[in-house]
Amino acid sequence: AHSSSNYTLPGFYVGNFSIPSGIPDLPQDTFIQFPGWTKGQVWINGFNLGRYWPARGPQLTLFVPQHILLTSAPNTITVLELERAPCSSEDPERCAVEFVDRPVIGSSLTYDRTPKPV
Repeated sequence: AHSSSNYTLPGFYVGNFSIPSGIPDLPQDTFIQFPGWTKGQVWINGFNLGRYWPARGPQLTLFVPQHILLTSAPNTITVLELERAPCSSEDPERCAVEFVDRPVIGSSLTYDRTPKPV
């Protein structure tokens, strides 16, 4: 949990997502990316996927093995953001990660590190 008034300090962000049960071949290996997040660590169901740091790379996605994903219960994702989260109390949808079917490696992103007014 994190104070809604300041998203520039280190903080933990926790969310849940579900994978439909009864669909053949789910879950599958996937990749996670962090649009708007700056630097930190991520866990799914207690499994540490590793660090993300899109400004440094070399990867913009992390591998998510299928064996850590659940179809019988909601999955829990925990993000430790060390610099600045994309979250805002006005737009909670910005506080999100994305699952993608292909890795993005050998790349980096440039972020404006100027804190946004609250």
